[in-house]
Amino acid sequence: MTAYVIDASAMLAWCFDDEQPKNPLGLLRKLRQGGLAAPVHWPLELTNIVCNSEKKGRITPADARSFVQLVESLGVAIDFETPRRAWSDIIALARAEKLTTYDAAYLELAMRMRATLVSKDDDLLKAAKRNSVSTLAL
Repeated sequence: MTAYVIDASAMLAWCFDDEQPKNPLGLLRKLRQGGLAAPVHWPLELTNIVCNSEKKGRITPADARSFVQLVESLGVAIDFETPRRAWSDIIALARAEKLTTYDAAYLELAMRMRATLVSKDDDLLKAAKRNSVSTLAL
């Protein structure tokens, strides 16, 4: 059973030195042991930010490769049910919580899996709490 749904903002904390969480290796070990899941758009969201950060010189190509290798090593379970729920549960949640549908997809997945939502996004974390979803703020 998956214990954590991780959003892009949280995962990217391991990409950028200035965003590293406290005890990054220990936290990563805890997340990996608990099991990680993300909606189907998560890899595209991550790689888009990594590519843009590389273009802007925020990270080097070597840093980008290291981050991608780290992400791949985590074995994050990608949820392919997300697109089917976009037209119903996710859009309704986005409207109700005033979130993007991308963020609502993370919340919907955490609700459906009864998992802890891991994020750095304050609005998403507040919406999760309003919906009785356990959170881990980075």
